[in-house]
Amino acid sequence: MYSSDAHSIPELYYLGAKWGRQLLKEVLEQAIADSDITVTQAEVIAVAILRENTLVLYQSASSISKS
Repeated sequence: MYSSDAHSIPELYYLGAKWGRQLLKEVLEQAIADSDITVTQAEVIAVAILRENTLVLYQSASSISKS
């Protein structure tokens, strides 16, 4: 999961998300270039970091708040 320390200033949310995605892209592209992972594995990693972990976290938070 990705998180930034952006708070209070709305532009920082945008920049934190943009820079986080950009850095993830660079790291995954380098891992592919180094033959550490395949393109398919990079896609799975990106989805896990940018989407799946968040869904799990918010589902857990939702479960806690309902109890």
